[in-house]
Amino acid sequence: MSRFKAFENTAPNLKTDWMQIGFKKGTVLKMTPPKHRSWFSYFLENYGGPALFCAALSLFFIGQSFQSDWLARSFNERGVEVTAEIVDRDIRSPDDDTDFYYVTFRYTVSGVTYEETRVVGSGYYEDHPKGVSTQIMYLQNDPSTIQVHKNEKQSETKANWFVAGLLGVISVIVSLYAAVRASILIKSQLSPFKD
Repeated sequence: MSRFKAFENTAPNLKTDWMQIGFKKGTVLKMTPPKHRSWFSYFLENYGGPALFCAALSLFFIGQSFQSDWLARSFNERGVEVTAEIVDRDIRSPDDDTDFYYVTFRYTVSGVTYEETRVVGSGYYEDHPKGVSTQIMYLQNDPSTIQVHKNEKQSETKANWFVAGLLGVISVIVSLYAAVRASILIKSQLSPFKD
């Protein structure tokens, strides 16, 4: 038996998660360890992406809430009622399950005629056919800004805050899960030796 053959039979074979060293006929074979992954990559892999998306949507609806709240206060302070005629109606269906009801109002302020289209509920759409007159409100300093229902903006504010809060809670829960999972995986990566 040659000395190389004896070395091959007696030399140990060392293995880790990131490196393998083998002995073959007295020659050491070494595999280059892969690059370590970042904590953030593990975070995204474990539902961190959807969590960040929910957080972004929550911030968007928070912004919408502030805007609708500002409009609500503006209508309370500077809202003016006017008689408007419904000159057009339309139902748009972006998909088979959802219908959006549009109504176009024509009204005159200080000799200037305005036409504004708004999304309304199905009940309002059915109760207000084309050609009828109805009362709406516009802002004294901006007649093109209208609200169809009294206190409409207050309702929008409440709905926006509800959606923002719901998305925020979902984002926090999913982010915590993704962060814990990422921490466990990164710790495992930094401790390559296992039993």
